[in-house]
Amino acid sequence: MSLESPTSGLLDSLKRLVERHLDSPALSAEFVCERSGWSRATVYRLFESEGGLARYIRKRHLLRAFWELTSGQSPHLRIVDLALAHQFASEASFNRAFRRAFGLPPGRARDLAMSSSEVAPSEASLRSGSPAFESVQNRERPRTRAGARDTLDRLWRTRAAG
Repeated sequence: MSLESPTSGLLDSLKRLVERHLDSPALSAEFVCERSGWSRATVYRLFESEGGLARYIRKRHLLRAFWELTSGQSPHLRIVDLALAHQFASEASFNRAFRRAFGLPPGRARDLAMSSSEVAPSEASLRSGSPAFESVQNRERPRTRAGARDTLDRLWRTRAAG
């Protein structure tokens, strides 16, 4: 017997829909409602626990951007290009949102990752679980490579833990 409520299964289904279309500029409340067949009121009610649908989508974009910056996959990707790829209107709005979410600017996150010898968590781990963006527990600037990796790991766990 499952202890999961019917709405949690529906929410998981809607989250998968968002994840599949995260790269689409058309991703919006209308898009989710149209693709899922659920009313706007139902979709909004389901995403209340996530702070709303728009906030959930923004969190997913920020987590993916964090991964792209810290994974070493695209070390020469400009911040402005990353911002636009993740549906932010400008580099400035992306920088503000990233700093609010992770406690440091995107360029600093990349610098910390590049100064560390290890790589960031995999993109697959980005998709498992719902991210919690509640608080940054430690925002100090590390003085060593190990400190840089510890800071990035702490930021990642704080945000990616479900």
